[in-house]
Amino acid sequence: MENLTIEKKPIMLKYGAILGLLTVFVSVLSYVINGAENLERPFWEKALGYLVIIGVITMGIKKFKELNNGNLKIGDAIKTGVGIALIGGLIVGVYIFIFFNYIEPGFIDRIMEMTQEKMIEQNPDMDEDQMEMALSMSKKFMSPLAMMFFSVIGNLIMGLIISLVAGLIMKHEEQYI
Repeated sequence: MENLTIEKKPIMLKYGAILGLLTVFVSVLSYVINGAENLERPFWEKALGYLVIIGVITMGIKKFKELNNGNLKIGDAIKTGVGIALIGGLIVGVYIFIFFNYIEPGFIDRIMEMTQEKMIEQNPDMDEDQMEMALSMSKKFMSPLAMMFFSVIGNLIMGLIISLVAGLIMKHEEQYI
């Protein structure tokens, strides 16, 4: 039997773009519904975000399997799913950069104010030096570039887990006699 080599790249690009755009849409929808003042992500946004990433990665892996005559190795599922997650994460990273630098440039300052209020509430005995040190560490992780980085890394980790599970469920290797 002849082994077909299916290109993963077009599947990764297509489904990665779908993942990134749907994730940005959910974020924009939440921003419009909840407003700029609400800094907490509501449950529905988190749930919808998980459904989007699980659904899109699974559909991409299923499409690869379909194009590969129903055959799917776990390694191919992981490569495809992580590629989709990477492309989606990069799109979301660009959105985060644009959001924090141009749409809501004061958003990080509001997050820092909320962080300071929570720190005071949880540790009323904290002195000013400790507070400043904790806030400066938090601020480093709240830069748009750091948030872009963590978005991509988070997507990759989720993509790996989802791909592994989907690959285990959908795997099918043709047996040659």
